[in-house]
Parts: sequence; C-alpha cells; structure tokens
Amino acid sequence: MAATYHFLGALPRIDGDPAPLPTRITLDRVRELAPGSTQLLLGVNEKALVPVGLDVHVDVDRDPHLLIFGDGRSGKSTLLRSYLQEVTRLHTPATAQMFAVDHRRTNLGEFSDEWGADDATNAETAHSLATGLAQFLRDRQSARAAAAPARARSTSACTSSSPVEAAAPAASTTPSSRP
Repeated sequence: MAATYHFLGALPRIDGDPAPLPTRITLDRVRELAPGSTQLLLGVNEKALVPVGLDVHVDVDRDPHLLIFGDGRSGKSTLLRSYLQEVTRLHTPATAQMFAVDHRRTNLGEFSDEWGADDATNAETAHSLATGLAQFLRDRQSARAAAAPARARSTSACTSSSPVEAAAPAASTTPSSRP
C-alpha cells in the first residue's frame, strides 16, 4: 500500500494587496468591524477579513446545535468562549441560559451565574444534567404544540394583536440544581 503524504504550505499574497495579514484578531476587533451587528459573531473570513457569524434568528431555529471539533490547539476553546460571550451580548439571562459540561473546569468562569442554568464537571452530573434538560425540552415542545392552535387564532387578520406578541413564548423555568 502506498504511503500518503500531506503538505500545508503558504504563499505570498497574490491579490495585489501589500498589507500584511493580521496574526491575531480579538473578538473585540471583530465587533468593531461589525458595529451594531445582530449576528452571533464568531471570527473573520480568512480571505476577505470580514466578520463571520450566525444569524441567530434564522440559523439557530434551523440548526439549534453547535458541534466543534478539531485538532489540539486548533481554536476549539476560543470558538466556544467567543460563542458564550456573543450569547451574553445578544440576549438577556431571561431569554438564554447556558448549560456547561466542562470536565477540566476551564470555561466555568466564562459567564456569570445569572447566565448559567447549570454545569457539570463529571460524567454523573453530566448525565443528570442532560436527563433534566431533555425532560425540560420535551415539556416545552409539548406546551408549544398545545398552544399552536391558539397562537394561530390570535394572529389571524380578525384580531388586532401583534403576531410578535402572540408568538412570544411564556416565561418558563429551566431545570437547575443551583439554589
């Protein structure tokens, strides 16, 4: 069987722009490049050097999960920290809660307690947390399904209520082991 080899190389810029590429771009700098953005900013496009983010009103509804994988020192933890910081920039603790499973305890201080619904640092608490969260999501889905006909009636052309107000979910509690 023939051996396969991989090569990663870098060439000088060929786009005519003599400006050097930045070696480090902070999340604050990304935010400066996109003032007033309602996107969940995650970094910059490596070719155009423009901010890249998720449209939380479209992307999160379509794809509510974020999977991060990569080699060691590839930026997984940095991406996760950026994501957490952006959630706190775009939402309030009443509209977003974070559940953290972090066996090394390296990200537990990345957001204040008001944002953290719960956290786990070992397999047992992670299992308990996941079980409680799954039940919470099932209950919420059932409540929304039951309310869908009433919500549809309240947003018909025959009523004067705002579709935004009618579609707003009722406040609910999240599963938590915090006092």
